Amino acid sequence: MSLRIVSLALTLLAASCSDDGGGGAKDGGPSSDSKLWKCSEPGLACNAHDPCAINPVCGDDHLCHPSFLQDCDDGLDCTNDSCGGPGQCINTPVEGACALLVKKPGGSETACFRQGDPNPADPCLQCDPQKDQGKWSDASGAPCDDENPCSIDDKCVDGQCRGTFVSCSDGLVCTEDICDGKGGCGYKLKPGYCVIVGTGGKKECHKDGAKDPTGCAVCDASKDTAAWTPLPGLCKIGASCYQPGDKDGTGCGVCDPKQSATAWSPAADACLIGGVCYQPGAKGPLPCGSCDPQKSTTAWTPDAGKCLIDDACHQSGAKSPSGCGSCDPQKSGDSWTPVAGSSTPVSIDFESGAGGLTLDPAVKSVGWQVTQNRARGGKASLYYGDPQTKSYDNGAPNQGSASLAAVTLAAGKKSALTFWLYLDAETGDSFDVLTVTAGAKTVWQKSAATVPPASYRRWIPVEVDLSALAGTSVTLEITFDTKDDWSNSGEGVYIDDLRLITGC
Repeated sequence: MSLRIVSLALTLLAASCSDDGGGGAKDGGPSSDSKLWKCSEPGLACNAHDPCAINPVCGDDHLCHPSFLQDCDDGLDCTNDSCGGPGQCINTPVEGACALLVKKPGGSETACFRQGDPNPADPCLQCDPQKDQGKWSDASGAPCDDENPCSIDDKCVDGQCRGTFVSCSDGLVCTEDICDGKGGCGYKLKPGYCVIVGTGGKKECHKDGAKDPTGCAVCDASKDTAAWTPLPGLCKIGASCYQPGDKDGTGCGVCDPKQSATAWSPAADACLIGGVCYQPGAKGPLPCGSCDPQKSTTAWTPDAGKCLIDDACHQSGAKSPSGCGSCDPQKSGDSWTPVAGSSTPVSIDFESGAGGLTLDPAVKSVGWQVTQNRARGGKASLYYGDPQTKSYDNGAPNQGSASLAAVTLAAGKKSALTFWLYLDAETGDSFDVLTVTAGAKTVWQKSAATVPPASYRRWIPVEVDLSALAGTSVTLEITFDTKDDWSNSGEGVYIDDLRLITGC
């Protein structure tokens, strides 16, 4: 049987040996044919002269026999192992190494480590043979992980792992604040809440079902957690909520959710023209127009037998500037009617799409496209902007063209391009420019003369005289160009009922 001693501490066993072998026998020196020493009194303790010998006894052969030899091998390749006498082991770490206790499931054991090796259970302790080969040394300054995702730059300080705390609190009770362990933050919305920016620009928590200050919208987390969801059957206009049928201060605007839940709709029994409310029969600034809600709630209705075009009165039969249109109150009192004998090779009302127009692709949803947001007649029109946001702001200067295939104009006769225009853009001549070109020639352009400020945000008829191009093949193109990225939050440009009239 052998005894293995694995601790660096000296373990004393209950055994002893005197200088004379423990029984008074005198040594006779080593035998010639054995490593055993001679002894004189068989059966008595003797001196084996071996520090690993346990309970040596003199044998009948007069040689000193140990009862057994203790095994001082600790199984580590980083220690020098020797016996220090009966029951004593000496396990000394070699130069540049440490023999240190490490925790294991169910206990601990001694293992070998080299200079700078960390404690597997604590990175703030390391092997430092110059300080102590048998104990863990402090590792201040070494990188570590304090297992706190809200700290960064973790390192050992005085035997403890410490980092710099990063606060990820957004101050909202309805979000879980998450640190990513790298100094970044994330936020997870708790179920049943909305986070909506308030009037002061600060995010606020609202429980599912809570109403906004107007009472016209609620937090509906199943639909939108970042904005109020409008309640059906109400109008939220400005900062107030209105019931269907409620009128504005002028009496010309009415809450009609079927038409708009965010703006006043024209009342059916009055006229709202230029921001002023007029009662039925009221006369306009021109002698040929009056308020007739049965025909229009947003524009003056021409008197019988007359035309009211471009804010001017015209008698029946009067010709348009191009000569391709005439005032025919029986057909239209607010736009020119093609003269007899002319032809209309192009007529697009946009009810079935873009017709023969080729549209440049939209950029970030902004560009020419057919929409039902507004229409002069019917339900659809050609629109430049983003139909969803109802603006032409995509964060950058933008422009786009709608082109018509080449058309040959009759030789020796007049021609004109006509369309209805609704414009909500900058009123200056240098920005948000709308242009009509025929080939390389500009034949019409938005300006104070062609679209005066009073004509913005309402439908107006436009007639472009093409008579100078008679007998030629022309490619017509309508282009809108913002020129810059400022003040592009207007609704944009609508065009409806586009016609090319030739042979006048």
